[in-house]
Amino acid sequence: MSNGEPSRRSDGIQAAATRQRRSEILDAAVGAFTAFGYNGTSLRDVATRAGMSHTGLLHHYADKIALLEAVLDDRLAGATASFALDSRDGETFIRALVQVAHHDVSDPTTIALFTKLAAESTTPSHPAHAYFTRWYATIRDRLEEAFTDLDHRGLYLGTIPPHLAALQTAAVRDGLNLQWLLAPTEINLVDAIRTHFLAYVELDL
Repeated sequence: MSNGEPSRRSDGIQAAATRQRRSEILDAAVGAFTAFGYNGTSLRDVATRAGMSHTGLLHHYADKIALLEAVLDDRLAGATASFALDSRDGETFIRALVQVAHHDVSDPTTIALFTKLAAESTTPSHPAHAYFTRWYATIRDRLEEAFTDLDHRGLYLGTIPPHLAALQTAAVRDGLNLQWLLAPTEINLVDAIRTHFLAYVELDL
């Protein structure tokens, strides 16, 4: 009688192949969404980029919304996962955001994707509208928490309340992202972000 080892080995190989195929699909989707936006991309476009049939893609992702959700969860939410983003410690949080900028410069794909989808999502009917609404609300809240912590520690230099500094910081980051994408050789994104923070906090960044 079989002890089940061949079956488990086969299942493991199949699972690994499925993960690899989904990763390839996500790579293709990122390329298409970045180039043409969500609205300008079809599942057939993504399937072609991934080197597979439309039917094969549907085996992994039932529709374009499901594919978009996977891209947002895997590529955008995961972009900052390796950084210490605890806004209760304002110093750690601000330093981590500068490190995120370093990461973005080294891998511009994510920042280009974010900029494209965020602009599209201002339309309420866009499937990523709720995602980006939550994203910006969260980043404003966490920036406010970080600035407030630094204020309590005597390290906040801003002349405006932390909640307004948070709003301005989120807006500045988005504006710098767009300008950097348009002129990456003319704009030092990391230095610009670091300098912005130094106008608000007394830290060695």
